[in-house]
Amino acid sequence: MRTFLSGLFGLIAVLAGLAASAASWTARHLVDREGFRALAEPLSSDPSVRRSLIDQASSQAGDRLVQAAPFLEGLRNQITDTTRSALTAVSGDGATGRAATDTLMSLHDSAFSPDHAVAVDLRPLSQLVLDSVTRPFGVGAPQAGDMSVQLGSPSIGGVGVFDAISRFAEAWPMLLAIACAAALLCIVSAHRHGRAAVVLGLWTALAGGLAWLLSAGLPELFAALLGGQGLGADLFRALGQQGVGSAREESLWVVYAGAVLVVVGIGIGLTAKERRHSYVTS
Repeated sequence: MRTFLSGLFGLIAVLAGLAASAASWTARHLVDREGFRALAEPLSSDPSVRRSLIDQASSQAGDRLVQAAPFLEGLRNQITDTTRSALTAVSGDGATGRAATDTLMSLHDSAFSPDHAVAVDLRPLSQLVLDSVTRPFGVGAPQAGDMSVQLGSPSIGGVGVFDAISRFAEAWPMLLAIACAAALLCIVSAHRHGRAAVVLGLWTALAGGLAWLLSAGLPELFAALLGGQGLGADLFRALGQQGVGSAREESLWVVYAGAVLVVVGIGIGLTAKERRHSYVTS
């Protein structure tokens, strides 16, 4: 019975530890605004990401102009191409990088808003076009109107995906406490405490190594949050690629925790052996 209980507590400890690690990473790098910005800022210089944003902003600008002036329907493609050329022309300066970052941050702000309705705000990039057109004439640029692309509120089984992510991230301290308590109970309930700690440490390290390998799938996991296709999915896939490095660093802490348990287990075993030897010789 004690062996069974020790194994059960050990399983709970490993699973809760992995969940705590994932939740902590999610809280610090996805839910936290500054953590998300750290992932988004390098992407503002990525040519493929900029191209996707420019294409979408150009298309959006063309659609809005045609909606406002239907007689321009026949010029939609020319308007879109002109807007794309204007954005591409200014895409090399720092203002474009800041605008691209602001656009990427709109994903975070909308996804983790109270209604969790994901949207991409293309207004910062559109404003660059207006500024570039009016600046040579010394005229103040008009403010771009609403240029948001609504991506919906993804859900699984009626549960909002980003609401669930927020709740999961908030639970990391509780998950860590469960992992620590279960690990202690695993060791205490075993016949041989040292051996239990060593086995638990090995399984924990193995689980951390598996998490390190699975981190490679983070880009596609992020993309799946928004259906796997389209602008939003492409942007989240790129964010996921940015997050692979930090996710692997996080999983290494699980490996380190396992190594500490192994060392502690060996120490407990040696201490117990010495006590038994002292008892026999005395």
